[in-house]
Amino acid sequence: MHKNYLLLLLLVVLFGACRKGEPAEEHFFGRFQITLLNLPGSGKAEIFLGTEKLGEIVPKASEVLELLLPAGKSGKLKLVDAASSTLIADTNVVVIPNIKQAFRAGYSETLKIKGFISDVNVPQDSIRVQVLYNIRKPFNNHPEADLHLLDLSMEETGIVVKGLKLDDPTPRILTFPRLGEGDFPVGYFCKLVDPKTGETIVDAAGGIFVFIVGVPEYYGHYVFVNINDDQGDTPETNTFTATATPL
Repeated sequence: MHKNYLLLLLLVVLFGACRKGEPAEEHFFGRFQITLLNLPGSGKAEIFLGTEKLGEIVPKASEVLELLLPAGKSGKLKLVDAASSTLIADTNVVVIPNIKQAFRAGYSETLKIKGFISDVNVPQDSIRVQVLYNIRKPFNNHPEADLHLLDLSMEETGIVVKGLKLDDPTPRILTFPRLGEGDFPVGYFCKLVDPKTGETIVDAAGGIFVFIVGVPEYYGHYVFVNINDDQGDTPETNTFTATATPL
C-alpha cells in the first residue's frame, strides 16, 4: 500500500513537471496574409478584427500585408475602404497557432467587384483574360470600341473582342494556351477599332500597344486586362495602355 502511494505521488509530480514546461495557448501565434488586388478605382483599405484596427493596405500587385496575432483570437475580419468607409469584405475568423491564413480581397466600382476573391480554376498552362475598357479622357470620345489582337508582326490574328463599353466589362472571356517557351515569353499586341467607321482609334503613339505578355505569374490565373488612357493629359502626349491584374 505504501509503495502504491509513493508510485502515485511520483506520477503526479512527473505529470506536473511536464505540464509546467508547456507554454500557454496565448504564447502561440498565427498569421494572416492579406492582399488587396490592384483593380481600377480601388484605394487604400483599413483592416479590422472586430473593432480593433490591425493596419492598412494599399492596392499594389506586389504588396502583401502579414499580421502576427495571438492564437485563439477570434472575431470578424473586415476590410473597409479608407476613403468612403465602404465595407469591402468581412468574414468570421479564428487565429490558428503556427498557421498562415491567406485572404485576397478586391474592390472596384468599375468592375462591380467587392469581397474576398479566390483563384478562378484555370489550367496551369493557360491564361484566362477578361477585358475592361476605360478610355475616358474628354478628347478620346470613344464610348465603345472593338479590340483586335495582333501578332508580333503587327498582323491581325482574327481574334476580336466586340462591343467594349465604358463601365461595362465584356462577358467574353479569352483563354490563351502557353504563349511562349523558355526565357522568351510571347504575347499579343492590340488596337482599338471604332465599330461605326471601322477605323483604328489612334493615340499619340499610333494606336497599337501591348495587350498581354506570357509572363510565368499569369499562368493558371484569371487576369483582368484594363485598357486605359491614363498616360498623358493632352492629345499630343496621351497613349493607350493595357494593365494586367492577375487574381
